[in-house]
Amino acid sequence: MSWRVLLTDRAWPDSSVEQRELAAVGAELIEAPMVRNQRGLGGPLTSMRS
Repeated sequence: MSWRVLLTDRAWPDSSVEQRELAAVGAELIEAPMVRNQRGLGGPLTSMRS
């Protein structure tokens, strides 16, 4: 069985630490798309299509 982890928010400029740690245990990191709002970078999109 392979694991997928959805990253919906991050405090760092990139997700390299998360990618490295998850790869070590055979998991795939999937990042939710980020959106920009009037005040800068916002959270993930609220709806995602596959």
